[in-house]
Amino acid sequence: MLATVKVTGLVLLLSAAAFCQSTDALVSGTITDPSGAIVTDATVKARNVDTGIVSTTTTNGSGVYNLPPLPQGKYDFTASHVGFRETVTAGFTLTSGAKLTLNSSLQLGSTTESVQVATTQAKQASAQERAVEAARQQAARPKARLPPHLA
Repeated sequence: MLATVKVTGLVLLLSAAAFCQSTDALVSGTITDPSGAIVTDATVKARNVDTGIVSTTTTNGSGVYNLPPLPQGKYDFTASHVGFRETVTAGFTLTSGAKLTLNSSLQLGSTTESVQVATTQAKQASAQERAVEAARQQAARPKARLPPHLA
């Protein structure tokens, strides 16, 4: 009877230890500005490249963030804050149980400026594509021929 209790207790203890071990990766870090000063309330996102799932957190009063545990996989990380350009760090592969410290420095600037530039470039490209397509259609139309006596 005593042996059964010891074996049962050992099984429960090992089960609890196995349950506590996480297969998820932990990512944390500090966000600073170009001078090295901390940036509070910065948004940090981790996007799983394969699934598209995004995990989000913000930096605390010390500029530190801790993302929720992330399943293993390939991730892109972004850090942003009003008055700074978004910083993207791409291509990290997180393995089971990994602990990654990913510090980032935000550069001064406005994220809306870069979005507006991209939008303007897309509009210009779209206008050029429409002009090329119109010329192609014009060239493909059959030419009207005048009767020989009017030519």
